[in-house]
Amino acid sequence: AAESALRLAEDRLPEPYVAETRGGTVGVIPWEIAFMPANDLRWQPNPVIQTYSAYTPELDRKTAEHFTSPAAPRGLLVQFVEIDVRHPMLVAPAMWRTILSRYSPSGLPPARGSWGRVALLHRRVQPVELAPRPIGSSSARVGRWVEVPASDGLVFGSIRLQPGLVGRLARLLYRIDPVFIDLRFADGGTVTTRFIPSTAENGLLLNRLPMTLDDLLGLYSGTPPQEITAFRIHGPGVGSFEPRFEVAWSTGEWEAPAGSSGTSR
Repeated sequence: AAESALRLAEDRLPEPYVAETRGGTVGVIPWEIAFMPANDLRWQPNPVIQTYSAYTPELDRKTAEHFTSPAAPRGLLVQFVEIDVRHPMLVAPAMWRTILSRYSPSGLPPARGSWGRVALLHRRVQPVELAPRPIGSSSARVGRWVEVPASDGLVFGSIRLQPGLVGRLARLLYRIDPVFIDLRFADGGTVTTRFIPSTAENGLLLNRLPMTLDDLLGLYSGTPPQEITAFRIHGPGVGSFEPRFEVAWSTGEWEAPAGSSGTSR
């Protein structure tokens, strides 16, 4: 009991955070659910509890539906981290598209602790319906760059990697080795992150993808992240998939909310 009390104390949030969430339900992504007992918050868990578990397209969509339902939490504590060198928004793309639509920053600056940094989002009174509309498709090949369509809005790519015989056997007997995606920015720089091929069919945000918590808050405040112009898929796991794949492109209008207006108090 003494050890538990000591560890919970490490998850105490600043008093303004606790005051902003008092009286309403709270969710947390991706995994620091100890925030709930440490701060005596009313937890409204999502279906997979910790979002790294949303590793199938169905679980990703189920989690997204949670944030559109009457059971959606009023407040959402967000840490922009993931396991296994994954990018949080590329792991559960449907969930994150819903969060962009249904939540916006509370206005409080990010809190910092032994767990890193966390931001508080509030459920919007009026959601922003991204309603991505199709804008075309691309035939692509593993290991080669794929251009991201230019758009003033947010561009999503539904990537469908089809498992080959090796991949089907690997999934049956154990698991498929890691697959990585290179992202090329407009200035020529690149970043590499792991992603989950099965959830990629739900539509990855690709042209204005936040890389940090500050980038995410900047997207909301009208300062979008640096533009991504192309991506490339590679890694030890690509041999489990057919070398050719399709990308269905869509775009959604995006307007940053003015300050913290439009949020549920």
